[in-house]
Amino acid sequence: MASKETLPVYLPITRLDQVIELISKRSLTDVSSGFFVAHKFNQSDASLAVNMLKFLGVADENGKVIQETFRKFQVLGESRKKGIEEIIRPAYAKLFGTVEAPQDLPINELTNDLARIYGLSARVSKPATLAFLKLCEYAGLKEEGSIVGRKRTEGSNKSGQTTNTKSGSESQSSRGRSSERDDLIHIDTGTSEVVFRISKDIQDRAWNNDDLNADMRILVRSVKAFAEKYGIPKENDSLTEGKA
Repeated sequence: MASKETLPVYLPITRLDQVIELISKRSLTDVSSGFFVAHKFNQSDASLAVNMLKFLGVADENGKVIQETFRKFQVLGESRKKGIEEIIRPAYAKLFGTVEAPQDLPINELTNDLARIYGLSARVSKPATLAFLKLCEYAGLKEEGSIVGRKRTEGSNKSGQTTNTKSGSESQSSRGRSSERDDLIHIDTGTSEVVFRISKDIQDRAWNNDDLNADMRILVRSVKAFAEKYGIPKENDSLTEGKA
């Protein structure tokens, strides 16, 4: 259960995915911002990652991992979805107790409800809404692939702009490539061999356009099916990594 002082999760979606991937593959007894900094999080995101685990009841106020909750991320299939649902419902008890099926609300209505129920500022309420919906996706309460986040690159500053750290020749060779655009959202395909990005503008318009939203989901499912058929799953790439 989350403490009264802990805000709901508002970690950027790409970082939220990374947190869940990290805790799904490791045996941990405690968590700290240093752990996430060691895995290339900036200090701000590292602190938000720790707060996320505390809010979800995966770690206590001192950062000690609560193993019963922690292990629910480490199973597979429907058991994993059920376990994550058992985590998010009590964590967001005030939301679920006030609003019926909040994960199905229009995005703006859900944002307003989160802000009102938890006393969130406008700056926090939007990322908190996306984080909640992404957790609902992990729990099987929303369709997989319906919530995506913007791909972060090393050198990005807090405003989302990217600092150029390449040499002159590298910078010139990369100009014009779509992968360098900062308005593209990365959609995880489960493999490093198939990369799929879509513009943030299209995703934003999909919130209020049912036809576009439905077509985008079909596109995401098709890309993921292609990746599953022809790509190498990320799990295979990580077998040699070992556990921390």
